[in-house]
Amino acid sequence: MNAVVSQVMILLRERDLQLIRDIPDEIKEASAYGDQYRIQQVLSDFLLSMVRFAPTENGWVEIQVRPNVKQNSDGTETMLFLFRLAAFLSLCNIHEDDILHYFRGMPLLELD
Repeated sequence: MNAVVSQVMILLRERDLQLIRDIPDEIKEASAYGDQYRIQQVLSDFLLSMVRFAPTENGWVEIQVRPNVKQNSDGTETMLFLFRLAAFLSLCNIHEDDILHYFRGMPLLELD
């Protein structure tokens, strides 16, 4: 996670944005199954996009990670990580109907 965060630090400073990190220590030590570099790349791309498009006046970007332990049928445990990326968006000058129009048809992701 430190590598993901470090990739956006320069842009955060340039845009005068605050980064809010809510990442438990146990996640910082965890290893992932699969292509760790690809996972890092995807998370970095999401975070960079949020930083690029967040408004700068009183702006902030947040990354939150939550562990979720799953019991497997063979008695072992698998730790799933739930990622949440958020940004402050000023919607003061956008009419409510327009906001609903922008997000209509966007799929919601639900995890078990």
